[in-house]
Amino acid sequence: MNKWITLSLLILTASMGFADRAPTKNFVWADTNRNGSITIEEFIAVRAVWAEQRGSQRDDAQAERIFLNKDRNKDGELSPEEFRLR
Repeated sequence: MNKWITLSLLILTASMGFADRAPTKNFVWADTNRNGSITIEEFIAVRAVWAEQRGSQRDDAQAERIFLNKDRNKDGELSPEEFRLR
């Protein structure tokens, strides 16, 4: 196999794996203290802003339920991977 094709495939494979773990734009925006994770307080605050932007009712109880569901390892913070969970 051509060395450039091999190199291209390695780069593509590596970048695809990294993309799965990379923080999204919304994650970076929500991580207000820039520590690489999102606390429940940050999550509730960002959900409140999104509700206001959409013109919908703020629901902190719902935001807390969503946070607790996403926090799969139960450490009280959302990683970029957990933040992306539906």
